[in-house]
Amino acid sequence: MQLIAGLGNPGEKYRDNPHNVGFRTLDQLMDALNLEGFQRRFNSEFFRTNQNAEVTLMLKPATFMNCSG
Repeated sequence: MQLIAGLGNPGEKYRDNPHNVGFRTLDQLMDALNLEGFQRRFNSEFFRTNQNAEVTLMLKPATFMNCSG
C-alpha cells in the first residue's frame, strides 16, 4: 500500500498559491493516469485505486498548510 499526500490550502481562493503545489501535483498525477473521483472523506479529498494488485491512496487534507505540517 502506498499513501501519497499532497499538502496545500483548501479553497478556490488559494488554488494558484505556491503552497498548493502538493494539491496541483496530485491533480496532475490523476490526469496523467486518467483517474477521477476524489471523495470527501477523513476531513480531506481522498482517492483510492487498486492497480496491478497495488493499493494507492491519494489524500489532499482539508486543513491549511500551516496546520498540516
